[in-house]
Amino acid sequence: MNATEHRRARTRLGQSEEQLATNLGVAPDLVRTWGAGRTAVPRRYAQHIEWLLAGAEREDALLASGLPDCQWMQAHLAQALPDDPDQALQHLEAGNQHVETCQVCTARERFIAERFGSMPPLPQPGIPLFSTAASA
Repeated sequence: MNATEHRRARTRLGQSEEQLATNLGVAPDLVRTWGAGRTAVPRRYAQHIEWLLAGAEREDALLASGLPDCQWMQAHLAQALPDDPDQALQHLEAGNQHVETCQVCTARERFIAERFGSMPPLPQPGIPLFSTAASA
């Protein structure tokens, strides 16, 4: 990913340099160097940005589709993820179980699957998605 592609991606995501840095778990200065073209975007971060773009593309398609939002899921996603790992897992599993039984969620999942297929895998499994660590 070159500097122009990086800037376009960040603009498409609607994220400031600081927001993107937080989502990638890097220092904002590093994101600035990518945007200025002083440093190439490392492959793992480029893949992560592409994963974020794939999610944004799917969200935009859902918004344009006219399919209703699931009120239960909206409320569920608005809840903070519990700090306790067991409770956090229960929270995530409750969402997954709901999707399997909800007609609205099923229709939305089918719409995305028919148009886009599965999300690409998140690169570097095990790296926190919203880490604030300043690593490169």
